[in-house]
Amino acid sequence: LRRSLNDGELISAETTIAGLEIVEDVPVEGGGETVAQAVLPAEGEELVFLPASRRRYRHRKLALEEEEIDEEEIDETSRRKRRKLASYIGTKEVLVVKVIDSGGLQHPDSPRAISDNIFGTYGDSEQMTSQFAACSFGQFQITNDYSRNIDDKLSDVGVMTVTINRSLTNSGRGAVYSAARTATETKLGYALPGNFDHVMFVLEDCYQDCGWAAYAYINAWGSVYKKNYYRYPGVQLHEIGHNLNLAHSGGLDGSTYTDHTCLMGNPLYQDDVGEMCFNPAKNFQIAEGGNAWYSGNVDVYNPSTAQPSFTTKTFVGIADYQNNPQNHPVTMKIESGGSSDYFMGFNRATGVNIDNDEADDEVTIVQVNGSNGLDYSQSYLRATLRQGETYRISNYKGSGKNLLITAETININANPGFAVVSLNFDNANVNPPTPQPTPLRPTPLPTTSAPTRACGNDVCLASENDVICPADCADVELRTWSNDVGARAAEGIMFTVQAKRPLAITGISSFTQT
Repeated sequence: LRRSLNDGELISAETTIAGLEIVEDVPVEGGGETVAQAVLPAEGEELVFLPASRRRYRHRKLALEEEEIDEEEIDETSRRKRRKLASYIGTKEVLVVKVIDSGGLQHPDSPRAISDNIFGTYGDSEQMTSQFAACSFGQFQITNDYSRNIDDKLSDVGVMTVTINRSLTNSGRGAVYSAARTATETKLGYALPGNFDHVMFVLEDCYQDCGWAAYAYINAWGSVYKKNYYRYPGVQLHEIGHNLNLAHSGGLDGSTYTDHTCLMGNPLYQDDVGEMCFNPAKNFQIAEGGNAWYSGNVDVYNPSTAQPSFTTKTFVGIADYQNNPQNHPVTMKIESGGSSDYFMGFNRATGVNIDNDEADDEVTIVQVNGSNGLDYSQSYLRATLRQGETYRISNYKGSGKNLLITAETININANPGFAVVSLNFDNANVNPPTPQPTPLRPTPLPTTSAPTRACGNDVCLASENDVICPADCADVELRTWSNDVGARAAEGIMFTVQAKRPLAITGISSFTQT
């Protein structure tokens, strides 16, 4: 049943299974326990799956630099029925399976080399194990130290070798995957995924249905690699990203995954280059949808459209997530008024993101196709902003008015580097004119030399103060503020003093408060 469900042959609420009966007190494998009821084939009957009314999958070919990946995507209805909750935190057990076909075709790399390319077992410094740990700042750890002892089944650390009863040269993708999974389960002695969070199958090549370099199952555990593509850290992270419910990242050209600021755009297509992470939309999905990685450093912009508004935000890059004493956001969601929201961040190309392939050290704006950025959704790069450049969102939130997003300051010489971005809705007046102060009448001079009256004569004498003579004297604190924007300028609120009677200002003091 599990196999048929995974293959799409058995579909919830659509497929009818003939030849079943309910059996009471069924022993659990391994003995010692029973379950109250189980549905099993009736005696003398074979299971028959009556076909579903429609197919549940669609296949989309997606171009890479040299080849194509044919990703299996699942429509929303099917995906909700079959999904598991992606987990972005914890230690993940990963098994790699080297596949040998019935004619002896196998990848030329030894199990030792495969282990090194994926786990860094023997010194390879660029692989998905180290980069997942880097992008997550230690929250997502890959291991080959398994919770079930399978040492006698392994050909090298984390790598198993199996022989399938199929020929790669005359078998399609589905048949090869099914045969590889069956051979792996047979060798393990239990069904996949078992204790494994991810299983990666490495093939010599593909000879039928081959418009792909690698493919993975969405929100699941399986991925497949042909030729040498398993060696590339960018491809490894991209495919495991699909297992983690991350969709593709399209570029400014509208293609499906040409956003080369993000690993889900698959920009890194070579071995030993892999220090790169994800775009603001994926970072928000991981942080808020998965409550992981950057969850303490996200922001949401959702202004009222009833009146103009202006605000500024300061961002640091993902690489400086832990070097962020001011706790600035690394990603911000810009509410769209629907489910296709925008996301913004500072694409700092340093540290864990030093191999970024597009818009280094620029502000990037990304939009998703749906899900409010909390679940699986294709994203598209909408803008990359250098200092002084502006992106316009027209008819923002259906208001008929514009939202202007400007990269006011980008400073990569500071530690940490930062970007200051302004968001101006409906052409808000950023610097209103300062009102002119009302002229004050001069304090009249005494007309006689007669002794001045004590407290209550409307004059604050040198011997008086606001405590002993509040009728004549006042100690007024007027607060203002300044906003230091990138150490370039200061903006302040001016104030005007208006009096109901003549007064003299005898002293002014100032202080700062942070």
